[in-house]
Amino acid sequence: MPPTSLTDLNFETVLDLAGLLNMWAATAEAKSLAGIRDGKVYLGVDNTTENTTGGRQSVRVISKNVWTNGVYIADIAHMPGNACGVWPAYWTSGPDWPNSGEIDIIEGVNLQKTPIITLHSGKNCTVTNTGSAAGSVLTDPDCDSSTSSGGCSQTSTNTHVYGDGFNAINGGVYVMQWTTSAISVWFFPRSSIPADITAGAIEPPTWGTPLTRFVPSGCDFSSHFKSNDIIFNTNLCGWA
Repeated sequence: MPPTSLTDLNFETVLDLAGLLNMWAATAEAKSLAGIRDGKVYLGVDNTTENTTGGRQSVRVISKNVWTNGVYIADIAHMPGNACGVWPAYWTSGPDWPNSGEIDIIEGVNLQKTPIITLHSGKNCTVTNTGSAAGSVLTDPDCDSSTSSGGCSQTSTNTHVYGDGFNAINGGVYVMQWTTSAISVWFFPRSSIPADITAGAIEPPTWGTPLTRFVPSGCDFSSHFKSNDIIFNTNLCGWA
């Protein structure tokens, strides 16, 4: 069923110094930075004000509910393209960060052509990427957010899953399956979304190899990842 309102989302009111912009409240709807357009949720960035002095206005929306484990499905028609200063993200995070975990499903910055998919945790959590698609590379197995890498990330060579390449194919569906034995992310282009997802009767074993898969190797996922909410935002002029 197409969305009719944004009542399931909280708008966060903060000045995000990491990104030098004002992540602000539900007045975003009045400013046309958020709303329902043609049956789809729209989240945007101020693209009309010139030479802002207090940071360009954008939005960060957070789900009112929290979850542990499950299948997260996001049908995305368009995301920010590859541009200097742009830092979009679709992610989950727990209340006791980093001890309750963070899962970055889509994240990139500037002219980056492919996303970085990352887990952030407290200490004593390492993973492998056994079962990930060819071309996905685990850059660091240690998910501890206090290390120099700040988490365990996988990169991809698929340029259709992020930014301009994603928009060129009219987007598609991102799916994240979170269990105690693996955290997996799939991307399905608009032209090949599985019928079970469209029908609302999901069968994950039929989806094939995920874009990325994180398998615990010296990590108890049930204690490191729990009670996460879902977040969408676009930062500007920053990077974590």
